[in-house]
Amino acid sequence: MEHIYNITGMTCAGCQYKVQTLLSEIPGILNVDINLIEGTASVKMNRHVPTIELQQSLSEYPKYKLAERNLQEFANKAAEEEPRSWLQTYKPILIIFSYILVISLITGST
Repeated sequence: MEHIYNITGMTCAGCQYKVQTLLSEIPGILNVDINLIEGTASVKMNRHVPTIELQQSLSEYPKYKLAERNLQEFANKAAEEEPRSWLQTYKPILIIFSYILVISLITGST
């Protein structure tokens, strides 16, 4: 199986080699291909290696951060969304509050 991860903090070929070496030392990892320009690592493994285990292998070098690619893409999409106005954000709760207020006024006046 193959997984792609985002890696930040790599600035040169030396960083690329270091990250590749550290990840390759994990039992179960068959091959690691690092793309320095994109900041990604393609990791082939013969068993599923948890992301936390990959992150721990880089913990000795705190400038390198590894994250699952789909989570990073989700965060990027969320950041790209246009901000919602106050009314758009709270419209559902305002409708519920209005409904309760109207029902309370109707039942209280009888």
